[in-house]
Order: sequence, then structure tokens, then C-alpha cells
Amino acid sequence: MKPGDLIEWFYKLNGNVVHPRETLWSSVMQQWVPIGGAHFLVSRAEGVLMWLPLGVNCKGLFRAREDDTITGQLNISARQVVPRARG
Repeated sequence: MKPGDLIEWFYKLNGNVVHPRETLWSSVMQQWVPIGGAHFLVSRAEGVLMWLPLGVNCKGLFRAREDDTITGQLNISARQVVPRARG
């Protein structure tokens, strides 16, 4: 992944793309941030991703550490997520 790529988040356990309204706990922003759908990767530096969500109701730039993996789902162990370049 590099700045300018379209990215998506997927579940580590099964490789499926995250649900459209899924959220991630951002240790950088100290809030839940949107990860469903496609996102434009603005920067990737020192282990922190910055992205702009595309096609969702959330506006603005969001940031999270690459090792932030906890989603808003109750079953956290089965819902760990990671980003990848959208192909």
C-alpha cells in the first residue's frame, strides 16, 4: 500500500471485506472511525495510516495505527481487521 492507492479493510480470520458500516478503534484519534467500503490512502508514515472514506456518510480524514485491529463488533477475536490495497 502506498499513498494514492484505494484501500479496503478485511477480516484477518476469513479474508472477507469488512461490513459496510464497520468501525475501528483508532488509538491515534481516540475514537471509532469508519473502515467499511473503499478509502483513498492519503499517507502511510511511521506506522500510521491516513485515509479519506469514499462513498460513505462520514466526512473528513481519519487516522489509525497499522496495528489498530479492534472493531466495533462484540466478538473481537474473530473480527480483527487489516487494510490492503484494493485490486
